[in-house]
Amino acid sequence: MKHLKRISLVQFYLHEAVDIEIEGTTAFLGPNGSGKSSTLDAIQIAMLGGNQQYARFNTQSVSSKQRRSLASYCLGMLRNPEKDSEVIGRARDEARTYIVLVFGDGTEKGWISAGICIEADADTYDHEVKGLFVLPGQALKADDCIVYDGNDRRPISFADFRENMREQARKNGRTPIFTDKSSEYVQEMLYALNGERMPDARRFMSSFVKSMTLKNVDSIDQFVRDYVVESNPVDIATFRKQVEQFVALRDLILKTKARISRLTGILSEFNRARQAERRIAALEAIKTIFNVEWLGKQVDDLDAQIDTLESQKKTAMEFAAKAKSGRDLKQKEITNLEVRLEGDQNEQIRKRLEEQINFQREVISAYQHPAMSRANQLINALKESLDDQNFSGIRSVMTTAINKLEHARKHDVSDNALIKEIGRLDAQLSQIRAISKTSLATIQKQHVELTEELEAIRRRISAVTQTGRLLNDGAALLLEILNRADMNAQPLSALLRISDPSWAPALEAYLGGDRDALVITDGNTRDAVKLLREAMRQGHRMHGAAIIQPYHLRNVETHVKGDDVALGIFDSDDDTARRFIWQKFGNMRLVDTELDLEIHSRAITRDGMLSQGGVTKSIRIAPISDLRIGKELRDTSQLSRHAAELKGDLVKLEKQRDCVERLEKALAPSASDDDSNVSWKLSEAEQAIVQAQQQLSGLDVSHLEEYRSQLDAAGEKYNELDKQYTTHDHLAVGFKHQIETRSEEREKLRQQLPATIEAQKTAVASPLVDSEWLDSTKDEIERAETDYERRLSDVERKLEHNRPRLRKAAENASLELARYVQDERLDVQVTYMDWHDRHNWAFEEKTKLTNTELHHYEQEAELARQASEETLRSDIAMSLHDRFKEMELERRERNRILESCPSFTGGERYKFTTSVVPHYEALVRYINQIAQNDNNLSLFSENPDELNETLRNLVEAAAESGNAGGVLDYRQFYTFDLDILVDGKRVDRMSNRQGAGSNGEHIAPMYIAAGAALAKAYRLHSNKGKQSGIGLICLDEAFEGMDTINAMATARFLQNIGLQLIMAGPELERTKLAPVTQTIYDLDREGLDLQMERTKFKEAANKLLVSDMPEENPEVMKAAYQQLGLEQPVEHPLAD
Repeated sequence: MKHLKRISLVQFYLHEAVDIEIEGTTAFLGPNGSGKSSTLDAIQIAMLGGNQQYARFNTQSVSSKQRRSLASYCLGMLRNPEKDSEVIGRARDEARTYIVLVFGDGTEKGWISAGICIEADADTYDHEVKGLFVLPGQALKADDCIVYDGNDRRPISFADFRENMREQARKNGRTPIFTDKSSEYVQEMLYALNGERMPDARRFMSSFVKSMTLKNVDSIDQFVRDYVVESNPVDIATFRKQVEQFVALRDLILKTKARISRLTGILSEFNRARQAERRIAALEAIKTIFNVEWLGKQVDDLDAQIDTLESQKKTAMEFAAKAKSGRDLKQKEITNLEVRLEGDQNEQIRKRLEEQINFQREVISAYQHPAMSRANQLINALKESLDDQNFSGIRSVMTTAINKLEHARKHDVSDNALIKEIGRLDAQLSQIRAISKTSLATIQKQHVELTEELEAIRRRISAVTQTGRLLNDGAALLLEILNRADMNAQPLSALLRISDPSWAPALEAYLGGDRDALVITDGNTRDAVKLLREAMRQGHRMHGAAIIQPYHLRNVETHVKGDDVALGIFDSDDDTARRFIWQKFGNMRLVDTELDLEIHSRAITRDGMLSQGGVTKSIRIAPISDLRIGKELRDTSQLSRHAAELKGDLVKLEKQRDCVERLEKALAPSASDDDSNVSWKLSEAEQAIVQAQQQLSGLDVSHLEEYRSQLDAAGEKYNELDKQYTTHDHLAVGFKHQIETRSEEREKLRQQLPATIEAQKTAVASPLVDSEWLDSTKDEIERAETDYERRLSDVERKLEHNRPRLRKAAENASLELARYVQDERLDVQVTYMDWHDRHNWAFEEKTKLTNTELHHYEQEAELARQASEETLRSDIAMSLHDRFKEMELERRERNRILESCPSFTGGERYKFTTSVVPHYEALVRYINQIAQNDNNLSLFSENPDELNETLRNLVEAAAESGNAGGVLDYRQFYTFDLDILVDGKRVDRMSNRQGAGSNGEHIAPMYIAAGAALAKAYRLHSNKGKQSGIGLICLDEAFEGMDTINAMATARFLQNIGLQLIMAGPELERTKLAPVTQTIYDLDREGLDLQMERTKFKEAANKLLVSDMPEENPEVMKAAYQQLGLEQPVEHPLAD
């Protein structure tokens, strides 16, 4: 039997060239980073032919990010023992590495050298395998891989090495093997060592590497899968395809049913929309019925009101005529009396003299008391302005001034006190004067603005009379300017028509101010623009005035459009207006939903949502009262009322202005005459009074007293009759106006009645109207409300409730249908359909899926089910049954090996056990029953839409095996464990001991199983139980955590089955490893310098090392008890 005798390393790790002699079981001991694991990795590289698929460097490292590689070993990378990712040194920048393993059996011809040549460099940090070799009959050393050049030496090139080895082989009469394929190399190496071909090199490589990773085993179940039970997978590719076909068909059926269910939900939404639509139609019909009834009632009410007003007017006119007749008679009487009085000469003289006396007295008062006169003016002017809001801030100042002036006027007959008081009030009066000036300027500005606004209203009324449209002020002013220039124009709104009034608010809002743009119908557009420009230069406010340029529109096409675009509902008899509106709206679509707004780049909705220029926004739709297109306005009463209000405001403003002007005049200081001039004027006035009084005293007018008394009585009676006439005449005029107003209202209502009746007929005849629901709803509303206005409000409330429901249901259904079409990738453009067409399409789609596709898929699924069942019965179940048998035989074979092992600590032995995973119990039972020709089992349930649980388990097991190639790992069906036996009785299970506190006692059977698996891979016992060939096992961190007794028992078992142990571990393990070791290398490292010291153990030394162990030498314990005079206790086996 061959053993490893030497490891020759050239430029590997920190070794430049070294021969490591191996004798029997060998251990490499030393601290972390000393190179002990690297030596085992060198053996691994050579044994696997550098195959990186299997290699696991530094297998027992606790680092989760192990950085070692072939290149790092070749370059001699030195890493921090505490942090494997940190490189602290490098032995070389480029390397040509040789790793040679020399095997021998003690004979000259039994030598075999096998190894690898690798090149690497630090620049690329990569490696290249130059070649692999197996050299029978040769025992190489490191010097055989080195070429000398004077004092220098370097690794020999692989080409030269190969030639040298071939030459040596010819001399020895042996055949060397050179290759670059690792699998071929391993096959040839094992053949050379064992003398027979290995059926599966990969199994050997896997077993070899796994034996180096025992420290990290923490699951007995996974260990048995990897080391004890071979995978031997079952090919279920065909079955899986059949099942997948069935599952695909089943999924297709489920998908089709899901599509049908989805369409059912969509149709449900559409049905809600249809229900809301029918209710809206019925409510619209009810509204037209109420409108007809209400119009009739209003006409009847107006007839009754007009009859009453006619009677009242007649009575008022009769009273007015009677009063007027009496008044006229009194007027003649008064006239006759006045003629008689005024015809008397003395009466005429009397009147003239009294007027002269009163005038002169006023003159005397003004000159005698100027301060009094000014005080009176100030008091009156200040009182008039007290309620003016412009003086609200100084109202208290004005009140104080009034009180002080009145007090001075009351208690002082002379002017001195008033003059002093006015002087003391100078500061207050100055403050009032400043406010009055500002107030007067403000009032004058407001007067100008009101006058201009009144003029603008006049122009707008004139524009309505001319065009029938209420234009903005700028457009109305421009129209007046054009009329003065003998030009005729019409606004755009007067030249257009909209066929669907429901779109008018949104479309007119989009047009905005362009509705008032003028089209020159008689005259030159250029001259009109010139007049507009001159008006702007003259300072006229022309904001909103615009003129449409026909020349700009000469190339605009005005083809007829469909009613789905805005231009489809516009019309005009004027070519310029038509071209302008065609340019303005272009391809803008009329849409209803958010989906339509998203799809179309230019679109508008009735409620004012606009898509344009890449955005969707809301616009303020025009109110009904502001609509102009197709709506001629002749009633300017509202404007006239506003004009009347402005005139009233002007009158108030003028009165306010007069008051402030009087205050300004009173506050202004007056120039006083000199004393001589005043005296002369007073004397002249007094003389005039004396003269008039003398003349008046000489007149005799006593004969006129009777006429005066008659005149006073006649005047009183005249005033009474005039008041009666005025009152009744005004009443008659008011009644007449009311009659005219009521008559106009009645005529308008009568004109509306035919169209309203026609609308009623159309609405009631609509196929959407449910007559029964209409009648019940109408009765319900009539019972709840007696007033027609409230009834219509109730109908409108119900409409406002159903319209959003219709819109929301139609939108939801349409959006969901669009998603359905998109998800199913159907070639149909539902977005361009009306929602009714979408509903019809969805109904047809559901019918097609239900009646055709679903039935077809169910038939195909049944055929696939039958094919899958037949394949499973005839093929897969039998194969799996055979695997179950093989697994049981393998388990029994491993248990026989464990039975042959010496007992471990505490007399423990081990036994592999298997149990079916509960999840797969039905599946395993089903497979075994089929293998026993039980054909009554059904793979599927009666419902072909559902997989039987057994089939699901089988498919899941194949998926869990992790193999995408269609194979099934039957080991997934089982869990594996080790029974722990003492005296043949189970005391525990290994799975219970594994974990954080197990201290390594669970590892021993793992070593046993791994060694047995490797021995089988080496085929050490294939020749009638006799050991032959090589059996090499590398154990990194060997027996860590195990006590010495278990470690020794395990090592001896591995040696007994023919394995040569190459171990690595820390210095602390020396006591544990030395008893079973023939060679120990102590390693140490200082920087890049690596020291190795060899110790050889003879058989006597091994025995001496265990001589004091009671387990190895029971006599020791017996002698100790005897020496102490004690009786040695008897050990009893543990109960189960």
